[in-house]
Amino acid sequence: MKADYEIRQETEKDYPQVFKLVEEAFRDMEESDHREQFLVERLRHSPAFVPELSLVADGDGGVVGYGLCRFVREYWMRNPWRWLPWPYGRTGNPWA
Repeated sequence: MKADYEIRQETEKDYPQVFKLVEEAFRDMEESDHREQFLVERLRHSPAFVPELSLVADGDGGVVGYGLCRFVREYWMRNPWRWLPWPYGRTGNPWA
């Protein structure tokens, strides 16, 4: 079975499409603060970001899917919110 998309590493050119895709994905979720697209931007600038683990599904009309994995070190496991910029870091867990 042939896929109608290609999985590849995200590039800076994809950022606007990924922003819109993430925004649309969480638009109707009541549990969402509707800021997930900004969290993706913050994660890209964090020390834990590994570009090779940021993937897009590239279809006929552009980006149709997105996946972001990150490398976790023991320090971040003990302090998961500390390295994220405000409002996600240093002020505690916003979902608590």
